[in-house]
Amino acid sequence: MRWHRALVAGCAVALVSGMGVSAQAAGGYRSARAVDGDTIALSNGRDVRLLGYDTPEYGACGYRRATAQMARLISGGVRLVNVTGVDRYGRTLAYVRTRDGRDVGTVMLRKGLAVARYDGLDGYGWHPKQQKYRALDRTNGGIKCGSGSPASAYYANCTAVREAGKAPIRRGDPGYGPHLDGDSDGVACE
Repeated sequence: MRWHRALVAGCAVALVSGMGVSAQAAGGYRSARAVDGDTIALSNGRDVRLLGYDTPEYGACGYRRATAQMARLISGGVRLVNVTGVDRYGRTLAYVRTRDGRDVGTVMLRKGLAVARYDGLDGYGWHPKQQKYRALDRTNGGIKCGSGSPASAYYANCTAVREAGKAPIRRGDPGYGPHLDGDSDGVACE
């Protein structure tokens, strides 16, 4: 009888620690790493683009802070919510929830590390948190750089660059980002 109890206890420990248990059976939480402030890579190799917001691209003001915050947020594991398909790069589109229940997009917007984007107001599909994300974006005044002041040179797209009278924008200039330079020639929004 003692060996039976020991066997049952050992199986329970294995189940609790996740050995041999699918992600769904373990509450749907998976380990992941931050690619940047709006994209993560799951342990199964699948990339996930978070819905409804955008963070600065590599080299742009705020990129490092946004990526570091994402890494902190997802360090305990993530769960995908409202999976809506894939984008043109093959990344899964979804909201991401941390193990402690926080919505990653909400945190990124509240901290001034992101802007509300890629929703029904930008010509993409509507998403359930669209109104909330837009309200957070308006309240927090956009992406913050360095000491917390608003970024004066982050442009979400070439329309924003042109509206600011800064087109074309060259690699090394404030606000330049690879996401603005479609042909990667170092001159964006030509």
